[in-house]
Amino acid sequence: MVTDSDVKPFIISHGLVNILYMRDRISIHSATVGTKNGAITLVGDCGAGKSTYSTLLLHQGYKLIADDVSAIVLENGIPTVQLAVPQQKYKVDTALQEGYQLEDLECIDAARNKYRVLLNADAMCDEPKPMLGLFELIADTEQNRLEFQKLEGMDAMRRLLRSIDPEA
Repeated sequence: MVTDSDVKPFIISHGLVNILYMRDRISIHSATVGTKNGAITLVGDCGAGKSTYSTLLLHQGYKLIADDVSAIVLENGIPTVQLAVPQQKYKVDTALQEGYQLEDLECIDAARNKYRVLLNADAMCDEPKPMLGLFELIADTEQNRLEFQKLEGMDAMRRLLRSIDPEA
C-alpha cells in the first residue's frame, strides 16, 4: 500500500520539476544559497554534500534559496534563482549535528537515510537572486574529502545539462 510518506518525496521533487517546466523555469538538481548580492548554486552527484554544505553556509550568514531542486529563470538575460520549498534534506549525521532528534523529523528517503527539515523564515531568502556562481561538489570518499570546482563557460553548461538530465 502506498502511503503519504511514499508520495510526498515524489511530489516535492518530480512534481515540482514538471510544474517548473510548465512555467518556463529550468530546474536543476542543486542547492542554492543567497547573499545580499546574489545566489551561489552547488551542484553535484547524489550524496556529494550539497545540502550539508549549504547548511554550513547558513551558519555563515547565507540564506537558503533552494535545496534539492533550484528553479532558474532568465530575467533580462541574467540567470535568476527563484525561491523554493522552505526545507532541506538532511542525512542522519547532519540532522544530529544540527541538534535535531530523528523522531521529530520526517524520513523522506529510507534507502539513503534522508530526513526532511522545515526551515524558519529567517533562514530563507526573501526574494529571487541573480546567480553569481555555479560550483560543483566532488566527493572523494577514498580520501574522505570534498573538492569544489567553480564552473564557467561550457563547463558550466555541460554540468547544468547533467543536472537537468543525467543522461546528457
